[in-house]
Amino acid sequence: MTTRHLWVLGVALATLLGAISGCTSKSPDSAKTDPAGTTGTTGTPEPSTSGSGEDKPADTQWIATLPADLKGDAFGYYGLSEGRSMEYRMTAGGTSQTGTQTITFKGLQGDVAKFSVERGGDLAQMGSTELELRKDGIYAVSSSIGDIGKPSLEMPMALPTGKTWTTKNELKQGDSGGMTSEQKYRVVGLERVTTPAGPFEALLVTSEGPASIGGKPYSMKTRSWFVKDLGAVKWEIETVDKASSTKNTVSIELVKK
Repeated sequence: MTTRHLWVLGVALATLLGAISGCTSKSPDSAKTDPAGTTGTTGTPEPSTSGSGEDKPADTQWIATLPADLKGDAFGYYGLSEGRSMEYRMTAGGTSQTGTQTITFKGLQGDVAKFSVERGGDLAQMGSTELELRKDGIYAVSSSIGDIGKPSLEMPMALPTGKTWTTKNELKQGDSGGMTSEQKYRVVGLERVTTPAGPFEALLVTSEGPASIGGKPYSMKTRSWFVKDLGAVKWEIETVDKASSTKNTVSIELVKK
């Protein structure tokens, strides 16, 4: 089984279905734990990271050019300011693969900031993804491995504890029949999580909902941990084939930053 996974919430989950199905490719109280101070009265908790003494990339002057309303929760927790190449390990069916991911700022068009997500090593098979940071959140606008249709919301700008949103995703790949999913996301809050890269104080976001690949129905659940000014450090994805009740799980963790 060839495994591939897009590091973009939404389209990532649809692509994952193809991978695990053998396709030819791959809560704290909100007043106290609001991750960005958008609700509550205690201000912004500052998530700590292992190895926080590492130098930030030099090429971050572009951040100062962004409008203030683009620098909300989504900007920080999605890791858009993190220009370093980071290494991840994905484990599925007892097999692990490792590779790198780099998010690069591509420019500002009016009040929309554009980014590319590039992958290397074993993850190069996942292709690249183009993102747009808008006032209301982060959107996936294209993928090099298929047609995602209209832009899909990856993460809303404000992420108070208890926030929910629903994203419909689509990925068309030639004659494969295509993949779709509809996930309802919920911000659980900050919690401690440990990966091979170390312990982190991270924002947990969960999702669940139906999905389809090649016309076959699935149910899907995810848990994703995001660290402010770093990005996602861990994912857990579970899918169940509704026809056979076969369950598949995938774990993705940050190895090195």
